Amino acid sequence: MYGQTRAGRSTLTPFTGDLKVDGAALKREIDYVVKECAATMVVAAGVEAQEYTYLDLEERKALIRRTVEYVAGRCPVMVGISHPSFQKAIDLAHFAKSLGADAVQMLAALRPFGGPPTDRDLIAYFEAVARECPLP
Repeated sequence: MYGQTRAGRSTLTPFTGDLKVDGAALKREIDYVVKECAATMVVAAGVEAQEYTYLDLEERKALIRRTVEYVAGRCPVMVGISHPSFQKAIDLAHFAKSLGADAVQMLAALRPFGGPPTDRDLIAYFEAVARECPLP
């Protein structure tokens, strides 16, 4: 039911029947992984479950905000900032920091056309994000 990372636990984003994030269920999941699983870290909008591909930017920010709020300082929070746009990934990182998150998690961006990115593309993307990112 829950994804496990080396850093801690990643809750799966619960949705209502109308495909909105279920805040009450999210709070129950977070309480469970923090209390019962003794999570060393909780991942918000993590890359494992890929909710970030289904939520628009404002919904994603709301999920991140709720997760940080529900964890309430009981353990560190890592935020998934994956986005094909370098600037949007950086904006999400700054947003996460403003909420009190402790770290970020990111998948390599795919190019919207022209096939998969080259190793050079990937290295350049991660280096660019690392230069601007306020969190580890």
